[in-house]
Amino acid sequence: MTFRTLSSDIHSGGEDPEIPDYLARALADLRRFEGRLLNGSPLPPAYLVVTNRPFDHNLDGADTRCSALFEGFQIPDFKSGAAFPSLRAAHRARLAHADLHQLMSSMRKHSEIPVTFDGQAPELAFAEQQPRLTVGEFYLVPDSEGDQQRGRLIQAVVLGTSAMGTYALDTGQSVIASTPLTEAEVAAYRRHPDTFFGVHHKVSGSAKTPLDLFDFFLDGYRETSVVHSGCWITANRPPIIAGESQVID
Repeated sequence: MTFRTLSSDIHSGGEDPEIPDYLARALADLRRFEGRLLNGSPLPPAYLVVTNRPFDHNLDGADTRCSALFEGFQIPDFKSGAAFPSLRAAHRARLAHADLHQLMSSMRKHSEIPVTFDGQAPELAFAEQQPRLTVGEFYLVPDSEGDQQRGRLIQAVVLGTSAMGTYALDTGQSVIASTPLTEAEVAAYRRHPDTFFGVHHKVSGSAKTPLDLFDFFLDGYRETSVVHSGCWITANRPPIIAGESQVID
């Protein structure tokens, strides 16, 4: 694996926010070497990671743009913009290069230098506020009659600027209560939504690519047996009606 750091032309930006123009030029330069021979033999395949971390050019700023481009040199199924005949083929290609895909994911999630030793979000670590909601802790919440009761937080989700939590009361009842969130808490949730309530709970995000949607269904039906899946598909198969299709105006 080769890491190459760009140190020139770092402040220009292309129209495409995904691939800045300086990385696009680097990608074009790299691909010109594909197919060439070295001593009569093709150049060996390699994983290339082109990075741009220009912090030294903007020491007084906090919004420095960092970029990274992953490219498979002489590796057809690990290239930017690679096309696959099916989702299954794309999934298999991703499995074949799982380590590099995990590295890409890690670089996205850990692109900032931590400012706390315990991993706590800075919005919460340096803000004066009431104790935050934590799964497993006890809080006073209104019951069905409006009386304050002690309840243990079982699960919670963030909706806008409020947290909707499910609480198990000491009386044996379960209630849902809303708690307003401060601006700092909302910012901390956006930074780390999966661990905001003190336990790891994967928050569903939007599907930006067909593979994201594939992963969503794969995670949901990973433990489903083949027999059960076949029965479900058969029971929900749409009827086949013979005849010509018609256009409805």
